[in-house]
Amino acid sequence: MATPVVELIAANIEAVIKGIVAGNVVEGKAYNYTLSAIRPTTIDFRTNKWADLLVLINQGANARGKSECMRVTRTQYFELCAIVLQSIDTTASIDIKQNKVAADITKALMVDGTRGGNAEHTEVGDAAPFESHESVLGVSGIQIVVAVTYKTLEKDPYTQG
Repeated sequence: MATPVVELIAANIEAVIKGIVAGNVVEGKAYNYTLSAIRPTTIDFRTNKWADLLVLINQGANARGKSECMRVTRTQYFELCAIVLQSIDTTASIDIKQNKVAADITKALMVDGTRGGNAEHTEVGDAAPFESHESVLGVSGIQIVVAVTYKTLEKDPYTQG
């Protein structure tokens, strides 16, 4: 079975996040944390199953751009929600941990902005803190919106344009 280009991009983002391992050196800098990633079927913070340093990859809107010569440009948005839990074992501010997680994600995604050759470019937005009180323990973290621009044939989303 064929895989749509947008799914190849989503799978690449998941693999890149899973490749963020504390101490791994990329372009002269080491990552601060080891992250895990999932593309959840649902997001329900009441379940208390979300682990620290887990990145939820939520596929957002897909915006159609211009068409030329039977090719269409699209921008796929992804919301990356990184769970960053406070710990009673540390004296450092939660902001420091959030900043380092955001930096690790940004660095990893920008190593290859073409998403393995499937996109024209990737833009990583600002990191914004979030907090949910839906669960008994509370869940906090950062949210980063990623925009990936790619092309397909106008009538064939399985083929790059």
